Amino acid sequence: MTHLPVALGATCDLHQTSDDGRTVSFSVSEFVELEGARRVVLRGDLGFTAGWNSPAPIWTSYTEESLTQDVLNVVLPDEDGTGEDHPWDWLAELARGRGVVVTADQLRRLPYEVELTDRVRRLISTGRT
Repeated sequence: MTHLPVALGATCDLHQTSDDGRTVSFSVSEFVELEGARRVVLRGDLGFTAGWNSPAPIWTSYTEESLTQDVLNVVLPDEDGTGEDHPWDWLAELARGRGVVVTADQLRRLPYEVELTDRVRRLISTGRT
């Protein structure tokens, strides 16, 4: 039985923080979610590091909205001339390579969600991992 894709998205997790709190690294993976809540990771080798020169820890400057935008900046391609917000053909190709039968048009119609892990949410709300 083929499970249909129901969502596309990215997960952001905490990778590491510096001892002085001036640098924080996040790992990002992009996924397609299938019926039944099964997720298939399309790309898992993404991430970003941010740092600043302030006595307060860098994560005090983050909100869920600003971090979500940073995640989107990581997963979205630089301007490629197509005018599309995601590389739909390439994502469909990655999905098919992992056994998910899907077209670029099907992916284009799916909701795209950015998910922050509990560790990330705790860090930006309380400074604790």
